[in-house]
Amino acid sequence: MTATYIEKLHAAYDFTEKLGASFTRLPTTETEFFTGDLGERLQAAISNKGITSFAGAAGQCVKWSHALRPLAEEILGAPILLTFGQVINASRAFFNPSWADLQNWHQMGFSASDFEGRSGINLHSWWTLPSGEVMDVTLWSTLSDAWNRPELLGAVTGGWPDKIAPNPTYVPMVVGDDYIETVERHMPFSRFLARECTLAELNAMPVMMIKT
Repeated sequence: MTATYIEKLHAAYDFTEKLGASFTRLPTTETEFFTGDLGERLQAAISNKGITSFAGAAGQCVKWSHALRPLAEEILGAPILLTFGQVINASRAFFNPSWADLQNWHQMGFSASDFEGRSGINLHSWWTLPSGEVMDVTLWSTLSDAWNRPELLGAVTGGWPDKIAPNPTYVPMVVGDDYIETVERHMPFSRFLARECTLAELNAMPVMMIKT
């Protein structure tokens, strides 16, 4: 029997704790959070911050999801957990890091081999809500660029992950801001996270000094 998203999330909790990364487990609720109204309110709040284009989000899901999470929490009125892992659809894997990848990155940061044959890192990030729903503000912007489908740019997707699957399937593996901030700290002179939630910071080219 296939594990549910919540079961996989608890495995991600255990793995994150094993790594020593800090995070707070989500309170559980049966309240449905992801609605069309939520997406509209979030997009309005993002626009009010001067972030008027998601073109820079293509291939930068980690940076954008990390930077926008506090704003999304404010709109939602509840905690949101930054979540990392695999995204797979019925025919292919968009992102499929292994447990070993996640552990190595947490211990040493990214290396040159992590980018071989790819335009970016093999890792996706999204938000998990207290209800167990997911919310993703960057996936379709990335696919918009890859598929040359400009109408997908800036689309916010989400809902109950077990109902969304297999188009796509979200597989949570590690959670929390501290995980990715630790990855960056292991890479002196590198900067791939935004320091503030502004369009200039989000669109700034990442600086990656990586081991060969």
